[in-house]
Amino acid sequence: MEQLGGKVPCITTLAVKMAVSSAFQEFPDLERIEGMVDVNNKASHRVLEKAGFLKEGVLRKYLIVKGETIDVAMYILLSTDPILH
Repeated sequence: MEQLGGKVPCITTLAVKMAVSSAFQEFPDLERIEGMVDVNNKASHRVLEKAGFLKEGVLRKYLIVKGETIDVAMYILLSTDPILH
């Protein structure tokens, strides 16, 4: 794996970047991709942020997971965002 600035990129972040790039190329009319993560899952927040997603907000009491209602953070990446160009 190629090193960038002496650091090995996270494989998950690379996978997200590749999937996003592919989706925008494959579907030219696609304008936005959303990512939703448990507010307590800091690793997932970091992956989306490193992939260029911006946090838009928190959806309170949005999902039921294992019988518990959880808050979810929503991240957005637009086809016009500079990180893609």
